[in-house]
Amino acid sequence: MLNLLKKFPIDAYFCGHTHNQSVLVTRKEKILQIKGTAVGFLKDKLTPSEVRKMGKFPSGTSYYIPEEELIPLEETKTLLLSKHLLNYYWGYLEDTAPGWYLVKVKGKNVTVEWHLTGSGIRRIFSWEKPGEVKEIKIFKEEIKKEKIGKTDLNKIKSARLYLSLWNSEGREKEIFLNGEKIGFLPAGTAYSTRRLEIPKNKLSSINLTNQIRITNPNKEKFCVGSIYMEIILKNGIKIRSNISQHIYVTSKRWNNWRLSILYYVPPGRDISQEIKFYKKLGIERDG
Repeated sequence: MLNLLKKFPIDAYFCGHTHNQSVLVTRKEKILQIKGTAVGFLKDKLTPSEVRKMGKFPSGTSYYIPEEELIPLEETKTLLLSKHLLNYYWGYLEDTAPGWYLVKVKGKNVTVEWHLTGSGIRRIFSWEKPGEVKEIKIFKEEIKKEKIGKTDLNKIKSARLYLSLWNSEGREKEIFLNGEKIGFLPAGTAYSTRRLEIPKNKLSSINLTNQIRITNPNKEKFCVGSIYMEIILKNGIKIRSNISQHIYVTSKRWNNWRLSILYYVPPGRDISQEIKFYKKLGIERDG
């Protein structure tokens, strides 16, 4: 596609398949790539508050209700291409942001509105020269990054570990959190995101800085990346850690990707990753 787009110059290339919403420009070729998806998780039964929000719909209809507010892509996925290859403007994680684009052309100016299904316009951007994007307006900003301190660690109600996996099979690969076993690595293909609930009796193992270790006793050839943790405090506040900046591979089969973020781990060796929560500033006092 890149060769075709260089041969036949265009203003923008619209595509899908990744299941995410995103806008980026390749630095060298100045090609604007707009990714979109019109689908998301469906709920068949609405709560009273959701009924009031959505209005009246025919009975028997499936309704799209976001599980939460928009989740920025860079907070939950390790970006594959380095910054010197592209300008990444914004993106939202699959299934949290089904929507559509409205393109308006007036002379040399092109304006694009991104509409979140059932929620109206969320982003507007424009350009006059291909590859030179200008952000005009952002509506209803996404989740604010919450920060925590040491005293908050005693208020954790639940926690989950997220990983994106390709070619991961079986349940023989154990996962450790700060030396404590919390479960087995789930199966996953197509670099799909998987979630592991951290057992209640292991929540006390969570620190501001955490060591994640994954075993591979059967020398399986797989890759894992986009590792991060999400905790929910007793007051309902949701906090995400930073996200791993490496994709770990246990085979040379991914060499053709030629990505600087790939980190090779010989088959059978443990995979280790440190993840941190954003710390509160200032002095904390107990009590």
